[in-house]
Amino acid sequence: MKRHLCLCLFTPLIFYADRLHAQAAFNTVEYIDANKIKAATSVHGDMLWDPVTGSESCEFPKGTGNHAGFITTAWMSGYDPSNTLHVSAQTYRTMGNDLWPGPLDNNGQLSYTTSAMWARIWKINKSDITAFKNLSSHTVANTPAAILEWPGKNNPYAKGNNGNTLTITTDMAPFVDANHDGNYNPIDGDYPDMKGDQMLWWVFSDNGPKHNNRIDSLTNNHPLMIEVHACAYTYTRGTLLDNVIYYEYTLQNKSSVNYNRFRFALHADLDIGFFGDDAIGFDSSRRLGIAYNGKSFDGNGSGVNEYGYSPPITGITLLHSPGDNSTTLEPTGSFMYFNPDFTIMGVPDCDTQYNNYMRSKFRDGVHLKNDFTGPTVNTNGRGAGPEANYVYPGDVADNNQWSFCSSSNVPTDVRFVLATNDYNFNAGTTAKVDFALVIADTSTHNTCPGLTYDGIRKVSDTAWANYRYMPSTNIATTNPAPRQLLHLYPNPVQNTLYIDDNDAPQDAVVSVYDITGNKIILPVSTQARGVVVNTQSLAPGTYQLWYKTKTDTRAALFIKQ
Repeated sequence: MKRHLCLCLFTPLIFYADRLHAQAAFNTVEYIDANKIKAATSVHGDMLWDPVTGSESCEFPKGTGNHAGFITTAWMSGYDPSNTLHVSAQTYRTMGNDLWPGPLDNNGQLSYTTSAMWARIWKINKSDITAFKNLSSHTVANTPAAILEWPGKNNPYAKGNNGNTLTITTDMAPFVDANHDGNYNPIDGDYPDMKGDQMLWWVFSDNGPKHNNRIDSLTNNHPLMIEVHACAYTYTRGTLLDNVIYYEYTLQNKSSVNYNRFRFALHADLDIGFFGDDAIGFDSSRRLGIAYNGKSFDGNGSGVNEYGYSPPITGITLLHSPGDNSTTLEPTGSFMYFNPDFTIMGVPDCDTQYNNYMRSKFRDGVHLKNDFTGPTVNTNGRGAGPEANYVYPGDVADNNQWSFCSSSNVPTDVRFVLATNDYNFNAGTTAKVDFALVIADTSTHNTCPGLTYDGIRKVSDTAWANYRYMPSTNIATTNPAPRQLLHLYPNPVQNTLYIDDNDAPQDAVVSVYDITGNKIILPVSTQARGVVVNTQSLAPGTYQLWYKTKTDTRAALFIKQ
């Protein structure tokens, strides 16, 4: 159990008052547990923890009692036309809540009564739907409760928290409409439109009964009026796909405000077993935030939630960002960190500080800098060096690149914030964010020193490949081998970019394009470590690289500093 949730710098009276706010929240959780991971999801838009006990709830491998992740929460920020900052964000909910279960009404409001009714996560398994479809006729008695009570539009049997009847007149949970009448009625043969072999669905919003994370003024009571339709789903295949949980968030701007510089972020405290000896890193070509054990033995010797000499590696990969289109993936906006203290590199304390962490800045507004000068020299991102949007972006196996390991930093209880790029989020529109929790199997090679990202990259590539080419929910035990994504490093790059391909053929073709689609000719050579691209002549910016051989074509983004 993690024992440092609340670093109290407040008076007992204030702490007690805010605990009352927290007690008014809902502790409903549901588990997604069809593959090798058993992970909790909360109705308040957070996941991977038990809000009642405050303990980790991301068991991996399932059944071992060890946990490879801790609380992960959604953060959002944007500016209205008058340049007023709006923020919704929360961490451990010990001091308040910005996100509440339930949909917003026509005025962008969510009452406590409505929130209480919607404080449920609906769970559906492929076996439920298979049994339902095999019925010759459908009645209330023979329809599985998971299908009967599904929160589809105008479902007369929809049930929420504690069996409350829900009246649903707008589009909510997705469904297969057997008679094409636009309404969900399982007696007519309608059933949930699920992804994967198991799926959770829930809805939460940021303008609920309270917008009071920490001390009422923390986010300055400027909610965005965003409603989020969320689902989580998994596959059971006996492959690396069993190490993946997918999450799909559909954000609806229910306000009358056109937000500019809107960002969605994931705050992740991905404790690997014991919480106090972790490190983080970033693979920008996969939009992958990584947490791993920073020393050779995970734990303090107690044996409680510790992996010892064989920990896993956990990551979150951003599969779809609002700025993506059918041909181009935009780079991650920010990969930032903070510590569990109240220094300038510590826990955010107001709306501007949350916003700073979503934009590669520390609490005091100082921008992250790449202050890496060489192996064994400690770094914290505040020393001398060029401004950077990503902390520890180097290949951890190369001591000449900026990583937590190469800097010989002391392993700690570090958290990261993975944010999308800026996006104009207009009133009445929707935006989609997809991401995946990926976990590499336990191994003696998953720690500093000697760590490589090979295992977590393979799981991430599996998540990406199956996201792009979604497998049927009807297949049982196998799935096609995932197509490996292209690994570029260092990324961001200055003068020399490496394409990691030890089997690179001499006739491999490398093409580089700028954001307008113009092709740029650069010097390319093949060396022992793969293909080398000379990027010295490139102007700073974002580029797309295509790598083509006789048997495959792959692409990735990179950033020139």
